[in-house]
Amino acid sequence: MFTTTPAAWTLLRAIQLAADWGLTEQAWELAIAAVPYYDHRSLYQDWNRSHHIALEAISGAGNTRGAAALLQGLGQVHIYLDEMDEAQQDLNRCLELYREVGDRRGEGLALASLATVHRVRGDLDMALTRDKDALVHLVAAGHRQGEAQIRTAIGIIGFEQGADDAGRWIEDGLRIARRLGDRHRQAVILRTFSRYHQGTGDTPAALRDLIEALTIFNEISDERCGAYTDQRLGVIYAELGDRVRADSALQRAAHVFRLNGDRSNEAACWQRLGELESQLDDTAAARLHLGLAVELWRAIDLPERAESVQAALDAVTGRPKPGPE
Repeated sequence: MFTTTPAAWTLLRAIQLAADWGLTEQAWELAIAAVPYYDHRSLYQDWNRSHHIALEAISGAGNTRGAAALLQGLGQVHIYLDEMDEAQQDLNRCLELYREVGDRRGEGLALASLATVHRVRGDLDMALTRDKDALVHLVAAGHRQGEAQIRTAIGIIGFEQGADDAGRWIEDGLRIARRLGDRHRQAVILRTFSRYHQGTGDTPAALRDLIEALTIFNEISDERCGAYTDQRLGVIYAELGDRVRADSALQRAAHVFRLNGDRSNEAACWQRLGELESQLDDTAAARLHLGLAVELWRAIDLPERAESVQAALDAVTGRPKPGPE
């Protein structure tokens, strides 16, 4: 989300004042404390700005741990914004700083974030190596929440690589999260487990995973994670040809994505809904939703995605493709 809320503006002002008054410890600690608020509301610009203010405030003060924590946060923002070069740069520096101070928990979390960067880039071997290194550090540090997350990540990477034990890794992660009573992490892992179940052909299990995850996200009022879950539900229902459920889930997700300024996922929702409507010969609805997807893909400068959807839209409207002059 790119619109600063009054509360976010107040947080930024407080961090800036702490920095201006030389209260460097308070500046970086407040910036880190604000991360759940920024994350929950997708306030990525505010998150980014707060961390840069604090990082500048502590520069030269020898605060290695504070700098590492801020770089970890900046790396996560870059991941959210698909800025993988910047993410890798900040996270590599973060990893170095955590190693300097011997913080195994921080080192494990930095390695896990770097694994995410490698996974997004398609380098699954390196992602798996990073995650397994992260697991060693997090287990040593006794960080059970992080262990649950990493076991799940190792499982889904293993699944993508065809490993036989992939499901067991995810089950282990889910079991730890449940034992800890960490409902948010349970829901996140369930959403991941749905990918595994769907990929192994167990669509009913995938739907059960997603419905349980969505129930938890709704109960803890996490709209953004709920939207990602609705999106996955909508895609599965669309594959099953269940228009009513697909329409409901994808519309809900698109609405939240729009509010959060997440145009990429909003476009993906409209595209999938339009494709389903085209398959069901509902020309008017397909024209509307494919058209919205085209506009959004163009707005975020993804011309190949826009052209692909435009071709589907042209097929629906019966418009011939332009030929050579």
